[in-house]
Amino acid sequence: MICFSAAPMIARFSTYLFLASLCLNITPRQTSAQTRNGHADHRKYWVFFSDKLSDEKQAEHADFSGRMQQITQRAQQRRGKASIRAQKRQWYDTPVSGTYLARLAQLGYEPMVASRWLNAASLLLKETDVRRIEALPFVRNVRPVGKFVDTPVPAPKSARPQQNVQQQHTYDYGSSFTQNELINVPAVHDLGITGVGILIGVLDTGFKYRTHEAFLEMNIIAEFDFIDNDDITEDEPGKDPSGQHSHGTRTLSTVGGFQEGQLIGPAFDASFILGKTEDISQEVPAEEDYWIAGIEWFEAQGVDVVTSSLGYIDFYDTSDMDGNTAVTTVAADIAAGLGVVVVNSAGNEGNSVWRIMIAPADGDSVIAVGAVDASNQITSFSSVGPTADGRIKPDVVAMGTLVYTASPAPDVSNSTYALVSGTSFSCPLVAGVAALVLSTHPQLTPMEVRDALRLTADRAANPDISYGWGLVDAYQAVLYHGMAFSNLPEMAVNTSAELKVSIKVTSQFGIDPTQVFLVYARSDGNFNNEVMMARGTEAHQYTATFSTLAGGEAIDFYFRAADSSGAQTVHPFNAPDYSFRSLELPVTVDSQEPSLPTAFRLQQNYPNPFNPTTTITYALAAAGEVSLKIFNILGQEIRTLLSETGRPAGLYSEVWDGTDNHGRSVATGVYVYRLEANEFVDMKKMVLIR
Repeated sequence: MICFSAAPMIARFSTYLFLASLCLNITPRQTSAQTRNGHADHRKYWVFFSDKLSDEKQAEHADFSGRMQQITQRAQQRRGKASIRAQKRQWYDTPVSGTYLARLAQLGYEPMVASRWLNAASLLLKETDVRRIEALPFVRNVRPVGKFVDTPVPAPKSARPQQNVQQQHTYDYGSSFTQNELINVPAVHDLGITGVGILIGVLDTGFKYRTHEAFLEMNIIAEFDFIDNDDITEDEPGKDPSGQHSHGTRTLSTVGGFQEGQLIGPAFDASFILGKTEDISQEVPAEEDYWIAGIEWFEAQGVDVVTSSLGYIDFYDTSDMDGNTAVTTVAADIAAGLGVVVVNSAGNEGNSVWRIMIAPADGDSVIAVGAVDASNQITSFSSVGPTADGRIKPDVVAMGTLVYTASPAPDVSNSTYALVSGTSFSCPLVAGVAALVLSTHPQLTPMEVRDALRLTADRAANPDISYGWGLVDAYQAVLYHGMAFSNLPEMAVNTSAELKVSIKVTSQFGIDPTQVFLVYARSDGNFNNEVMMARGTEAHQYTATFSTLAGGEAIDFYFRAADSSGAQTVHPFNAPDYSFRSLELPVTVDSQEPSLPTAFRLQQNYPNPFNPTTTITYALAAAGEVSLKIFNILGQEIRTLLSETGRPAGLYSEVWDGTDNHGRSVATGVYVYRLEANEFVDMKKMVLIR
């Protein structure tokens, strides 16, 4: 492996790990002492099996193979975009034969990782054991597991150019402006497109995110350490070498960190799931079997995008970079076939004898990312193409020299940010743009996302083996497949009890301003009302104001627009089956004499993120009708915590236990809680982690 520079529920049975209903056989890594005392003559091999047993025989060996994989609902929905046929998907979901694993264990060979996609297991073997394993009737073939080989990135010949002066944008990008502006990310953020609703999986060396300011608002829903078989992905004393989590922390911040004035990642409003799959220690080289375990878990959890700044060439040669040989490439292409956008660093081999991209970047369904500097010149270290079978790689490029990232530890100047180089950091920038494209057009397949990135890049007319299709243009990419709306509408209730709804929408052909409508349903649930929206005060903004709704009434709504080419679209894309829910107009009542506190106030919930409960505190400056409700990110009401008339002024707290109005537990994710008290309305976000 080459570094290109709520955690799953666990129950242990023998050496088998069952996480989030996914049967993986993971044995914790050997320590340095173990390697020196008795395992120095061992190495890992893949053992590929000849077949998978029938469901009936699988059930007979449930103690080893576990239950059939329970794919999450989110993954099932995403698989609606899969290019792999249902029968083949069922085969991929069937675990490795428990009978075969048991037989290996009886012979003294304890499987370490079992991959249902590859129908294989990794084993720690002596070279003399290989022939014995190959002779078993259920074994198809045996081959070494690819290992970590670190290729250092040469130091830049000159200092980072002076940062471009930031023009007026919604956010202050600080020192991360150059890397974002180069690929036109700020213009997408200005449209209100920030990655909402997208789940990104990050495979790397570990992650230290709990205390750094750039991660405080990040929605991390799960994490797992596939090396040590636990749910701690930051460094653990006695287990991890110092700095193990540095590389992963930096790549995570590049794709989705957020601290205004310092660092902003392209997809900062996405959700994240983290997999620690790589060990940087010299005694125990990281190996590709943990990467396989990580991406199989990610897919089952429903990730939309995987970003991986890792790759594997040990025990391969350049002729193997054909898109069909390396096991990580095979797994990455399977993930893409199941509807996952897989983005991988091309590699830092440009100055080495190897030179070309390394697995899994050679996959035909993998978006391989090369590196340019701030002037859009290809770096010397960026791996080139073509693949062994003649395809152009990389696919696209982004800034990979002196990228501004969050650092897990202060440097000599006491800064917790650092400039780093490598395709490790151009990769998460492109993955973030892929998430922006998907959050705008959730129905797109991985290949359609790849087309949006490739065909709007700056060398699309003449792709080559250094730049691929060229420098990514995030703004043009989100418009490539049609009109782009803000991820979420803005809503406000003014002192006149009027509801104002705003949305931004644009198109590469220009919007027809007479064809932007808000379509809504009142209490009868029928979407047979519409209002033409007027131009707002901001670019691409349209607004509608409701002044005739009854007090306490809310509406469900969606948007419909047409551009100058005549094309029409709706938002959300699957409306009216899915729609937004408005704020309820407050009911005005006479208040009592004011008492302490002197102002209405809604405080941030605590703890946040939380599991299983959180407390919401609020202050009422006057008596009146009060409601406290919880909504999902689509604006759909989940739970009414309070609805009361005549509650006296005072300071109050309500506890939410993560259930809806029917007592059912809700899923991990971002939720909005809204307080209405007289004419006061305020909302805040909170994160539930299961």
